[in-house]
Amino acid sequence: MGFFSCFTKDVKDTTQDCVFCDLTDEKIVYKDERIVAFHDINPAAKIHLLIIPRNHIDSVNSLTLNDISLLKHMIDTGDRLLYEFGFQLPQRSIGFHIPPYNSVYHLHLHCLGLPYRNRFIGVKYMELMPWYSSGEKILKSLSLLNRSVS
Repeated sequence: MGFFSCFTKDVKDTTQDCVFCDLTDEKIVYKDERIVAFHDINPAAKIHLLIIPRNHIDSVNSLTLNDISLLKHMIDTGDRLLYEFGFQLPQRSIGFHIPPYNSVYHLHLHCLGLPYRNRFIGVKYMELMPWYSSGEKILKSLSLLNRSVS
């Protein structure tokens, strides 16, 4: 899979053949009634976990106001898991790739225990770039939308 393999993917039916919808138990490091966490097959950092919702959601662009508590739960769980793996706050990075720059169309939160495996891969997870955003920034955007609707 390339740096941003999403440019070659047809996203008309994102639930069909979704690799995240068919995870086996031996790959899972944490699960509950709402989410599942597992190690990324191509880790970008010392520890690289992905957290996905059990219900298929395509991407951050598909999130609704009803997903605020799910998003908080994903972020809190990622933060806790990284802490349990021994990573303190400055060595933790938690965020999402923004479409069309995501490689799998099933919402997944990247939980990275730094340092990165090499200095170049870190560019893929830089918040200053248009393709990546912190989990907290996505949550804040969704929460602001909630306030304007209320």
